[in-house]
Amino acid sequence: MKNIKYKKFYEDKSEIYKDQHQKPDDELLARLKLHKKKAVWKAFYHCGMINENLLDIGTGAGVFLQGLSGWVGEITASDISEARIKQLKERGFNTQLLTDDNKLPFEQNSFYAVSCISTLDHIPLPLETLKEMTRVADKYVIITLGNDILPLKSMFVNNDIATEMLDKFGHITRLTFSRLNYMARKCDLELDYVYSYGFPFRFYYRIIKAFPKLEGPLYRLGRRFPKFAYAYTAVYKKFIPINDEVESK
Repeated sequence: MKNIKYKKFYEDKSEIYKDQHQKPDDELLARLKLHKKKAVWKAFYHCGMINENLLDIGTGAGVFLQGLSGWVGEITASDISEARIKQLKERGFNTQLLTDDNKLPFEQNSFYAVSCISTLDHIPLPLETLKEMTRVADKYVIITLGNDILPLKSMFVNNDIATEMLDKFGHITRLTFSRLNYMARKCDLELDYVYSYGFPFRFYYRIIKAFPKLEGPLYRLGRRFPKFAYAYTAVYKKFIPINDEVESK
């Protein structure tokens, strides 16, 4: 699906957020951003990424990939924005410019793992993108998202396709943890690991902003109940049919 407006949006935003890798002025937001980065890195560690190649979809400013080059193998950062690709090259990343037709220009099983960090809910066809990620991944698919329930009507409609942005940040779909798991099963992916934090949903930030002493207890509740967490990083394994598994042995 060609979407010129969608592509232009991210070209325009690339200049506004070119320093997104800098620490936010809001200390609480900075702390939550650090939690997210730790969750992503724990997911990579869980997958055994040492010296393995990684493709990241919708890398943006490269915030969550900075510092991985020492222990992850070759990293390919990809984005739909030409301006972002230029910025990523300047920061030393291998890059790939993506088109907006949901097709990834790579062969099947090209990467040990494929990640999509805080991006899948910005994509008009998330299910098709997830299928493509699964196709080019050899072992793992890693997704990081905010566990967003707003607006509530999004929980009862088909989120496989969307055409209009829901807010000024470019969110197009609302993907809860339960919704993502449903999509993963349609792609023959099995949940292998999840790191979640904060409770409940997107209200977590506002609650602990008003009542800082609740941050620790609510953080731990989010670890225990991923379906209701503020944010999560999920690691999915590619499903291997029994016949294929026997042949590989």
